[in-house]
Amino acid sequence: AAVFKVLYEKDQFRLLLVDWDAAKIAGSKVEIFPLPDMEVDVKYQEPVLGVSPQMAFSALEDIQLLMDRVSQDSLESYVGRLVAFYRRLTGTTSNYAARDWISSKFREFGYDSVVTDPFTGARLWDRTPCAAANVIAYKPGTVYPNQHIIIGGHFDAVPESPGADDNASGTAAVLECARILADIETNMTIIFIAFDSEESGLLGATHYVEGAVERNDDIVLMINFFRQIPKELE
Repeated sequence: AAVFKVLYEKDQFRLLLVDWDAAKIAGSKVEIFPLPDMEVDVKYQEPVLGVSPQMAFSALEDIQLLMDRVSQDSLESYVGRLVAFYRRLTGTTSNYAARDWISSKFREFGYDSVVTDPFTGARLWDRTPCAAANVIAYKPGTVYPNQHIIIGGHFDAVPESPGADDNASGTAAVLECARILADIETNMTIIFIAFDSEESGLLGATHYVEGAVERNDDIVLMINFFRQIPKELE
């Protein structure tokens, strides 16, 4: 906010007036990037009617059972292992090692459809083009397999940080969700994604969205695990 003029601010929402003069922004290390120039179809689907109170109550019971499966020890071990991959800067050997470890964890949980999806990322801080890849695990739905719920978080980090809260913690949450749901039948297809090259401008997410648009994917929900900076620390 100190760099750009604040036009409007309320709660956790802030609208900035940004000067995109490359000479002014280059090297400033601000985490503000222009949205990709792409069109996304907005579709309205009629809600499913007739859900009984008993069914809703059962669903709440299921949620509590899932919550009870969460392991603090597992979450801490995932974060610790990811931080041990020093910096996880996109396009570096530590980042590639982290990518392979995440892929192996998905397979360890029992997922037989795990994909390393390559694309051209960018390395900070000068955003040099480099090889990058998202790690994706698929859990097919049994009733609505063509409807997708995406659970994601990015695993790359920045040069000056071990990337614990930004965003090993988010990737750990994705892995824990994958572990918990591995042996539970789900109506819709759930796609777990560890995104790469997000620190360079959401390049991993953009790569996935572009593919989803081409495939005409029906994405019902996206849960993005990302750190929240306390307002007093901004």
